[in-house]
Amino acid sequence: RQRQMCIRDSFCASLKEEDIIGFDPSNISLTNVKDINKFALYCLFNFMKNYPSLARNFYNQCDHMIGKIISSVVSKVIGPTIWHAESTNLHNCQDILKENQLEVTMMYANREILASMIRDDVEFSISLKFPGNYPLKSIEVANLKSGVVSEHEIRSWSLTMTRLISSQNCDVLGALLLWKTNYDKKFEGVEPCPICYCIVHENTYSIPTLQCKTCKNKFHAACLKKWFRTSHKNKCPFCQNYFF
Repeated sequence: RQRQMCIRDSFCASLKEEDIIGFDPSNISLTNVKDINKFALYCLFNFMKNYPSLARNFYNQCDHMIGKIISSVVSKVIGPTIWHAESTNLHNCQDILKENQLEVTMMYANREILASMIRDDVEFSISLKFPGNYPLKSIEVANLKSGVVSEHEIRSWSLTMTRLISSQNCDVLGALLLWKTNYDKKFEGVEPCPICYCIVHENTYSIPTLQCKTCKNKFHAACLKKWFRTSHKNKCPFCQNYFF
C-alpha cells in the first residue's frame, strides 16, 4: 500500500496542464509509457469536462484507493484545466456576451466567474465558483443582486444553473445565457411556472404556455407532464381542479 501511495504521489506530482492542452492523440506511440499516460490523462479530462455528472457518480461509487488517486489527479490538473477551458471559452465569446448585454469578469485566483446585467436601471449579478476538485464537487452558484425577483425564483434559478453545468453537461456560457433569458422574460411580464419557479425551462427552453381554466396559472408542458405522471392524476397542481 505504501508503494502504491508513492507511485500515486510521484505520478500526480509530474502532471501538468500542458499534458492536456494541445495534446494530439493521433501522434502517440503505443510503446512509449509517457505517451500512454498523457493519452489516459487526455481521455479522463475530456470525459470529466463533457460528462461531469457521470464523472461524479463514478467517483462516488468507486473503490476508496482508486478514489484517492482520481481526487489527486483532478485537484492537480483536471480541475484547473477545465476552469482554464471554460474561462477561455467565455473570453473568446465576448461578441455573444455583448450581444446579450452580459458583462462577465473572470477572477482567476479564485476560479470564480462574475456575470452581471442591467435591466430598467436595475442591476442583477451572479457568481459561479469552481471548486478545486471540480467536477467531483459541483460548482457553487450564488445570486449577488436580484432586484425585483422573489426568493423562490432566485433559489430555483440558482439550482437550475447548478444542474445545467454539473448534471446536464451544459457549458458555463449556455447556463449564463439561460439565466439572463429568465430575467428578460420576467421583465416582459412572463410569470414563472408554479411547479419549477422558472420562466425558461432548463431542458426545452420553453416558457409556460399551458393554462389552467380555473386558476389561470400557466405551466411548462414538461413540468405538467411530470406532475401528472408522478401524482397519478390530471388535476392542476395549484388549485387541484381537473386540468382537462
